[in-house]
Amino acid sequence: MKTNKKKWNIVSTCDEKTAIAKELAKKLEIPFPAAVVLVNRGYFDERSALEYIRNEATLLHDPFLLPDMKKACNVIIDSLRNNEKICVYGDYDVDGVTATALIYSYLKDKGADVIHYIPDRKSEGYGMNMASVEKIASLGVKLIVTVDNGITAVDEIAYAKAMGVKVVITDHHSCHEVIPSADAAVNPKIPGSQYPHTELAGVGVAFKTVCAIETELCAASGKTVSDAVRALCFRYADIVTVGTIADVMPLRGENRLLCAMGLYLIDQKPSVAIDSLMYMASLGDTVTASAEYYMNKPRETKKRKINSSYIGFVLAPRINAAGRVTHANDALKLLLSTDKKQAAEAAYNLCSINNARKYMEGVIFADAVKYIEENYTDEERIIVLDSDEWQHGVIGIVASRILERYGLPVIMISFEDGKMTDEPSPMDVGKGSCRSVEGFDIHKALDHCSDLFVRYGGHELAAGLTIYRKDLAEFKKRISEYAKDKLNTEEAVSAVNIDYEAEFSELTLECVNTLAKFEPYGVGNEQPYFCTRDVLVKRVTALSGGKYVKVLFEKDGIQISGLSFSTSYDNFPVYEGERADVAYALELNEFKGVSSLQLNIEDVRLSEKYLEESSAKFSVLDALTKADEDACLEGERCPERKEFVALYSYLRKINAEGIATVSVRRTASVLRSEQRIDVSATAVALILNVFFELGLLNISKFSDDLYEILFPKESKKVDLSESKLLDRYRKSCARGNRCAGEVTTYGN
Repeated sequence: MKTNKKKWNIVSTCDEKTAIAKELAKKLEIPFPAAVVLVNRGYFDERSALEYIRNEATLLHDPFLLPDMKKACNVIIDSLRNNEKICVYGDYDVDGVTATALIYSYLKDKGADVIHYIPDRKSEGYGMNMASVEKIASLGVKLIVTVDNGITAVDEIAYAKAMGVKVVITDHHSCHEVIPSADAAVNPKIPGSQYPHTELAGVGVAFKTVCAIETELCAASGKTVSDAVRALCFRYADIVTVGTIADVMPLRGENRLLCAMGLYLIDQKPSVAIDSLMYMASLGDTVTASAEYYMNKPRETKKRKINSSYIGFVLAPRINAAGRVTHANDALKLLLSTDKKQAAEAAYNLCSINNARKYMEGVIFADAVKYIEENYTDEERIIVLDSDEWQHGVIGIVASRILERYGLPVIMISFEDGKMTDEPSPMDVGKGSCRSVEGFDIHKALDHCSDLFVRYGGHELAAGLTIYRKDLAEFKKRISEYAKDKLNTEEAVSAVNIDYEAEFSELTLECVNTLAKFEPYGVGNEQPYFCTRDVLVKRVTALSGGKYVKVLFEKDGIQISGLSFSTSYDNFPVYEGERADVAYALELNEFKGVSSLQLNIEDVRLSEKYLEESSAKFSVLDALTKADEDACLEGERCPERKEFVALYSYLRKINAEGIATVSVRRTASVLRSEQRIDVSATAVALILNVFFELGLLNISKFSDDLYEILFPKESKKVDLSESKLLDRYRKSCARGNRCAGEVTTYGN
């Protein structure tokens, strides 16, 4: 199947907006590309732009504007005063674990008799269930406080109430028509809510709840409320930030303010728990000794830049891994740690679990790609995969990677419990994770097959389902038919939204430093992306064993390095010596006290100009092979004997390794990087055809780039001067007035 090609949505800046951006750049004394970003975000004047940059127009909203907050405070404070046993009922993802840690630790500090409960992902699933409610009640719990769940648990909460257990809901998910009969339901999405910011994460609602409780306690004791709330910000803004970013909440309004505070704390004054996790994460996959060994080992002074990407791609996956692979309590143990040794051990354990998660993910991903390549065609509109071997907790991540690779909606279903029996049963239960592209509502697609599911739910881009094995074939048939009817593959592709087409001369350290003031980035405050056209790829270097790529670009004499974390070295689409269009975010790289600008590559492809030139050259080469004496080849020189020798040796080498298909683009790059032979892809194609003409090689041409090669059983020596094609090529280069020096004789 064809892999996904991202669409570039370049914001078109009209003359009026360009003028505004120039004026804004002048008034604020900032680089023009940064001013363009401000205008694209809707900040057209100096005042609004400064408010955005300084994040000063946002204040923490009154928590009592949230529905039932006063009632929730009364219920919780009464339980505190009566020394009733309280249970914080959480969830196994990062948002749920951070919210559980926040309310549990706050109540513990207040002297509460409090326990926590997070359901097991595999055996219990999301949210409250009857068995857990019964178990909690049997422990003498008189009050359950839910975090990041509960707003749809109508029957479970009614059951708790029937058992004499009070329930306070704190949640942020969308509500159904019926709100549970809890003692209080705190959720900004409840109909009629007066809260100004409806986009809080579950941990955000938990934070507002403890702020409200603290306000009530301060009022009763005569303490200053503002000082108490400020102290709560310094205590909890870090884990509020982790949960908010991990749950992909919009980073605007109150969320942006809280996350800005949290990122500052994580960078400058991290808690024992967060500090331990950052250190263990910095070791990568090298965590092999004991936690105590690393705890006592001197740390390197180099620090990672702490931003939303660091939270989302470094810290959050390690916290999330516990709920996916073992149990979320392993992550909760870290977040509740105040002792350095205990925190180091918990962080070490999470990193080990995350390594196991990555290994599982890699195995499942490779398995899925192999199946897709062998069984799917370019005509498919949706990918539906199933297995008895896949762990359910990991398939959602893999589904996202499959979507990124092929640009199609993906549904992955795990029947992992089925392998526990001797024979698969029609009643085996499969749990599925769905990921989709913009333009194809996966939840509506599941609605089309709703009669086949045990349960399902989600939204436009992500969903989950539970299905019996007996209904799987019918589901695949129906969902494929639906996708063929509804999905336009030309429109439903991954997109990169680009703010500005920049030249390298416009990219400066001042520009990077200005853009840093726009952070934290996320949904609602998107990372600015830029692009530059027709840049020379000077060098491509493999990092981390080829998982990532470092690239040195050059244009107009300016060289800038870039990093690509989404493409492996083997799959990087552009080779050394070629020219590319590159889309990127700007970053600051600090090494040994020296700051430099760096590109975080979002997408890269052969430049349109380079493709046109290459296509024209290959067309001329085709004409020359057909004995056209008048074809004119511009921008090329005739290869010398050493280049023929180098290519012949290289082909012999790879042929001995069993490689028969040759990419002329990759071959030209290998010769340039490994043997310092400056040869173009067109010249490589020419040499292959000359070898064929002289009987040194049999070739089959698949495309301008790909050839199949076969060496004759017996080798022989040839005189290159006997090649009529080579002579025509030399004359064609001369006609193009690009020849770097005529070569008139050849030979072995």
